[in-house]
This record gives sequence, structure tokens and C-alpha cells, in this order.
Amino acid sequence: MTVSAKSEYAPLSIDSSSISIPSGSLEFVKWFAFLAMIADHVDVYLFNRDLPYLYEIGRLAMPIFAIVLGYNLARPGIYQSQGYLRICRRLFIHGALSVPIVYLLRQNAGLTDPFPLNIMFMLLVTTAFCLLWERGESRDYVMAIFLLLFCGLFVEYFWPGILLGVSVWAYYRYGNWYVLLGVGMPALGLICLLNNNLWAIASIPILMRDE
Repeated sequence: MTVSAKSEYAPLSIDSSSISIPSGSLEFVKWFAFLAMIADHVDVYLFNRDLPYLYEIGRLAMPIFAIVLGYNLARPGIYQSQGYLRICRRLFIHGALSVPIVYLLRQNAGLTDPFPLNIMFMLLVTTAFCLLWERGESRDYVMAIFLLLFCGLFVEYFWPGILLGVSVWAYYRYGNWYVLLGVGMPALGLICLLNNNLWAIASIPILMRDE
């Protein structure tokens, strides 16, 4: 299964076929990322990172979530069906519900800083950026950039996390290799710096594969 909007929009750069993510693989990696996130939270918040390998496995969760989100946001017709707004609403509700839970876990781990907000809000900002950019008006571009610059300061993984999801969306939506390689890959490198390890890079071969 290949998601491409080339029938609706002209590519912005290189005219080449998008790498496809088979539907079975997409479902598998979503569950893998979810379990990796749970394992990471258990290790960080309950065991002070004393459990072997769980922290490293947990570094795969965020890049996978960002790539899967970007892939799904690029599905044809999502703007016309108001899919962006539905996704934003779900992310906001789940993010808001998770705030008190994350706060209690952070307190248990001796962390008192309320920021950054959890990954749900990072994915929310990513989706809102793509929605604004899709609208295509000058004011929407300005709002999207302002949203990225301002909100990136307060969400988990900051600007690199948002840019990774946006660059994947731009690639699948428009066939734009330049954004994927020029923005997405450097963003993934910055995520590795934030993690102090290279495990996030393993999200690339897990997701970017042909049928």
C-alpha cells in the first residue's frame, strides 16, 4: 500500500515513487511503539532506569509515532474529510487526560518541572502545522511557522520531534525528498543527541520498506 497524493497535487520536488509502508507493518509498528513507550515509562518513572535495555528500546517509540502520524496525515482526502481536525481533537483529549498521570509519575521520579508536555502534544502541534500548511493561504503559513517556533519550546522532543513528523508528511503528501532528507534526517539526528544514543535511527529500517 502506497500513500501518495500525486493524483491530487503536483510534487514539490523530485518526481519519484514514495516508499510504501504495508498496512500490516503499520499496525505492527504502532503497537511496538506503544509497548516500547510503556516499557520506557515503567523503567524511567518506577525503576529509575535500572532495568536493562528498556530505556534504549523506549527511544524507538517517539520516532515511530512521528513517522506513522506523518504517513497517516498524508492520506488522500484527509483535508476534505476534516481528518486533520478529528486527529487534533483526539490528540488533545488524550494528551489532556494523560497530564495528571504523567505529573504524578514525574513527581514519583523526583521531577518537578511541568514541561515539556508529553508526546501527545508534540503530535498535536505536528498535526496542526500540517493542517495550516495544507490550507495554503499566506496567513496560514505564518501561523504554522509561529506555532512551530512557539509550541516547540514546550512539548516533548521540542522542535526536532515536530520537524520529523512534518517532514515525513511532506514526503508522503507531495513526494518531497528534499524536505525528508534536508529536514527530517537532521531532526532525527538531533533527537539522537537529546537521547544521548543512536537508537532512534533504528526507526528508519523498521518503517521505510516496500511491500
